[in-house]
Amino acid sequence: MIINKAKLNVTIDELKKRIDDFKIIEDGEPVHGLYAFIWNDQTQFNLRRSGVRFGCENFTYCEDMNDEDEQLGTPGFRAGYDSINNIAVRWVAAGNDSDMPVCFCIYINYVDELDVYVPHNGNDYNKKENRAYYYGEKDKLEYNQDEMKKEFFNYIQCKGA
Repeated sequence: MIINKAKLNVTIDELKKRIDDFKIIEDGEPVHGLYAFIWNDQTQFNLRRSGVRFGCENFTYCEDMNDEDEQLGTPGFRAGYDSINNIAVRWVAAGNDSDMPVCFCIYINYVDELDVYVPHNGNDYNKKENRAYYYGEKDKLEYNQDEMKKEFFNYIQCKGA
């Protein structure tokens, strides 16, 4: 029996609305959307739980994976909305000013909450030290989004009794 960690049959429009409607209060003012989701305490905790240390000072706002102008210098990786076996995801690349980007995806989990997953396969970061590469530390980054998708799909499925 397969148990899914993600909510099945979620459309891209549904995921987009959930992200757009996400709200936090920052300095007494409401903040909405992707910025609010990435900077809320639970998301930051979940990103740290991945074991990969990286910042989110800069991240891709790109919604369309085919939009060349909005990608964040991540060859082999396209930020934006995607669907993997009827599970909508939004791919994001993020890093601090001194770091190279690390990629992750946003999805709706099985308890109907927005969640994040940082794939290890296909993601280009310093795996020896589990952190983002610093700018200039590595000449050329190489991402493999197909490997990230495979890992994410394997992650969200677990075999039950």
